[in-house]
Amino acid sequence: MPKSTTSAVAILRRRSEQNPELLQLLAQERVHNQVAGIVVNERLQARFTQAELAERAGTSQPTITRLEDANYRGHSLNLLVRVACAVGKEVQISFVRPSSLVSTLRDQKWEHVGGEVANTKFSTCSSLPLAA
Repeated sequence: MPKSTTSAVAILRRRSEQNPELLQLLAQERVHNQVAGIVVNERLQARFTQAELAERAGTSQPTITRLEDANYRGHSLNLLVRVACAVGKEVQISFVRPSSLVSTLRDQKWEHVGGEVANTKFSTCSSLPLAA
């Protein structure tokens, strides 16, 4: 009897190779997880509470809580730029080749892989009304 696979990554890799819709869903989930993780990490590095970050970004604490939730689907570029500016950073968006995600799954890694096509930075902090 063949040994069953218990590695979640191996199972997802095998299933995604047979199902393009699953691969697309995994890519979307990966983006939501990354956004939530970045917001949490940047807030913690800046040593802000959610309320402090919200005040500096001109939003509410519950909004920051939602941004830090990987299940949240209402991200707006404007809000992410305000949050980035509040922690002294800027938003940077990269478009990568779809094969990068496929390669990532095949290599059993979940980090960003090369294949960058375009890179855009949003440096609009000076135009935003941020709390001092």
